[in-house]
Amino acid sequence: MSLGVVVALPEEARAVGSAIGVSRIIRSSPRGERRPPVHRLLGGVEGEAVQLAWAGAGERAASRAAAALLEAGARALLAVGFAGSLSPEIRAGDLLIAAGISTPDGTAWPADSRLLELMERARLAAPVSPAHATAPLSRCHIGALVTTPRVVTTVDEKYRLREETGAVAVDMESAAVARCAAEARAPMAALRAITDGFDEPLPLDFNRCIDSNGQFHHARLILLLARRPLAVGGLVRLGRHSARAGQALASFLALCLPDLAKIHPPVVSPH
Repeated sequence: MSLGVVVALPEEARAVGSAIGVSRIIRSSPRGERRPPVHRLLGGVEGEAVQLAWAGAGERAASRAAAALLEAGARALLAVGFAGSLSPEIRAGDLLIAAGISTPDGTAWPADSRLLELMERARLAAPVSPAHATAPLSRCHIGALVTTPRVVTTVDEKYRLREETGAVAVDMESAAVARCAAEARAPMAALRAITDGFDEPLPLDFNRCIDSNGQFHHARLILLLARRPLAVGGLVRLGRHSARAGQALASFLALCLPDLAKIHPPVVSPH
């Protein structure tokens, strides 16, 4: 039995991997299927097992990763990774602890109260000082997260999503993890680091770089950039923001994972 952490990208996996001692790497693909494999890292913190899995971007890939973790004995799920801000109060490099996860059609799942409490405790214990006001742990928020089936690229899309859902950040995977956890009656929560602010459009339409299996193709990115060379500056800025977001995730996970890994599912009475 272990804590299962779901991410979408290798960059997010590195942030989690730095907080756990990776002891084994597993790459599995169901027999007879052509879908990309699920990558799984096994490690732990303070004697508690932690598993990390990713299969790509989007809800379909996240569902596969979450299912693999549950099948491997995960007793609780944590969706971790990058997100875009839907609030002017939440800036690039900030962290969001999701109080609840929803989809644009209104389907919603609350975060497990025990996981939420442990992350809130870590947030309050995080070192903050005026001399380090831009440190990764200096801005950590709690709020609603919405999951969409595609990358939200424009400021207009962000504004509309916030008006329609009340969410303060957007990602592409957490709802799928929440759905899998609910079906398995396993505790679930989400932790996201912000890569693009509310008023920052993405420099390119990254939806064109992701295939139907959630795999990101760098060759497609190069073609897009060849057509829009002026987007280089925006990509550099996004890269800096992503690096800060990864550092924030790693720092916060180092604080809270030891306690999160001890969580067990509630005992459900058969009657």
